[in-house]
Amino acid sequence: MVHSGGDAVAVVGRLLRGGLPVTLVARLVPWLVRSGYGVIASNRVTVSKAVPTAAKRRADAELARRSAPGTTA
Repeated sequence: MVHSGGDAVAVVGRLLRGGLPVTLVARLVPWLVRSGYGVIASNRVTVSKAVPTAAKRRADAELARRSAPGTTA
């Protein structure tokens, strides 16, 4: 069971194409990944300003598509 977003990095990394390096780092230095996740989570507004508007729009559209009635994701 995962109790922290930082701990989820290794789990999610295994599922992503090209995620092996992330998974390995997360397993080798979990304390560092948890710390980094905590810093990002605590500064979401500031971090989100670095994400291009077009990327946010694509993410919003994908979430809406997956949340539409009758979809299974």
